[in-house]
Amino acid sequence: MTNPAVVICHGSYHSPAPYEPFIRHLQSQGFESYCPHRPTCNLSELNVGDVEHPDLDQEPPLGGYPSDTADVDEVIQLLDRLVNQNGKRVLLVAHSSGIFYMGAFVIPVGESVSSFFQPKDATIVAPPYMRFHIGANFI
Repeated sequence: MTNPAVVICHGSYHSPAPYEPFIRHLQSQGFESYCPHRPTCNLSELNVGDVEHPDLDQEPPLGGYPSDTADVDEVIQLLDRLVNQNGKRVLLVAHSSGIFYMGAFVIPVGESVSSFFQPKDATIVAPPYMRFHIGANFI
């Protein structure tokens, strides 16, 4: 079985730079690894002047600051390419606010976390000590 691709979603006020040593290590072990730069954290898109010495008192960019939607699009484009176009398995790793992109999935009406992710023709994925309750009585 081939290694999954690893996608790291960094937190706010970060860039992929702190993850570069980790990414290089993963790659040396045979893991295809990525850390997309979220536009809301990309100083080159935030009108701060010199990104090496940012001036945070500058006016907002003419078109406004990047939105969370731009962050979502960045991650989705990468995941779409890896999963849908290249058929890769992906391990999604998140730090801080990057977890929003890991946990932001919608389960269809009538399904639960257990039923949606459980292969229909396979043995149970959840350990036997876990219980899933359906209905508001258990919330």
